[in-house]
Amino acid sequence: MSEITHFRGILPPEGYHFLPPPSKASAGGLILNALAPLHGEIDRALARNDQQAALHIAYDALSQVADRLAEQRGDRARPGQVMIHALLVELTPLPLELRPDGTFAEPGAGVQVSYRNWTVEQARALTFAHSLTERFQTLWPGAWIILPGLST
Repeated sequence: MSEITHFRGILPPEGYHFLPPPSKASAGGLILNALAPLHGEIDRALARNDQQAALHIAYDALSQVADRLAEQRGDRARPGQVMIHALLVELTPLPLELRPDGTFAEPGAGVQVSYRNWTVEQARALTFAHSLTERFQTLWPGAWIILPGLST
């Protein structure tokens, strides 16, 4: 598949929940359902200015739904092939909002996710993944975290 799936949303503050919960039938719903339970951890990492820790939490959670993101796009590996997933995640702490009563409210954190996948022959998978990682690290230094595992 040559298309990139883009998602932009807001994770609610810790202790708040989406009503109704996001549908897992959409890419955005899968992403929000994966990240929302971890928002407290992500928020604490962002509050201490530890972007790498926040990204690691997000990437770890999203790696668990990467196969389902590919399936929603209609992408499947055939026998002898491997699915390679690429996720680019951006997390942004949002400023406090002033309520009408003069108090402040935490609005949550902004999240942007770009997702793409490739299906390659199993024999080429490690070389392809390595070359892809080098290329994207060059374009967006520090934005990527390598997690083990390839889908087959």
